[in-house]
Amino acid sequence: MTNRYYKKLDCPNYTEINQDLIDYVHKYTTLLTKSDDYRYCNFPDRFGQSVRHFVNANPKLITWIGSMKLILKDVYITLTWDVRCDEYPESSIPIHVDKPPVYWKINWPIMNMQKTAVRFYEPKDPAVNINTLVKRTGNPNSKDYDHYLFEYKDFNEVDRHDFSNNQPIIMNGQVAHDVGFYPDPVFPRIGMQVMFWKEPTHLL
Repeated sequence: MTNRYYKKLDCPNYTEINQDLIDYVHKYTTLLTKSDDYRYCNFPDRFGQSVRHFVNANPKLITWIGSMKLILKDVYITLTWDVRCDEYPESSIPIHVDKPPVYWKINWPIMNMQKTAVRFYEPKDPAVNINTLVKRTGNPNSKDYDHYLFEYKDFNEVDRHDFSNNQPIIMNGQVAHDVGFYPDPVFPRIGMQVMFWKEPTHLL
């Protein structure tokens, strides 16, 4: 039976690809310096770059994606500095769904994700329409600052993926999820989310 939440992906040259991504973070972003302009989602254009520039800087990643018959459409780098925030003590990246129309995407661990997990949730009331529970905040005209949040009281955790092995996954961004932290996490926690021109359902 297909897991409706995520699937692990084999990537034999993960270390080589990830070194290119670490180099990209160092050279083309400011994510390693905590600033007042903190954002969880960081698209290349935030740093004056383009998706094409990202593609050209990461040829090994693009070759691996192409081996799965996928074409990268967009990408953003996720950044976390804290375990929890004031409004959501459960997690600094609280329960949410990704901004539509993102469904299945790659979640790639770049740095310091080993003591964290992505946790998946379903409504306590199976008959409820999840869209009626959304609390939308931020800027609806922004790609990286438009949030679709929920209240934890309405949901139960049903599955999770631990990033202890630094393995990329493909995950359903339209299932409610958050970032879970284990004891003594290391920061900054940096990951990457990759979206495609065609939904990668053939990988499920």
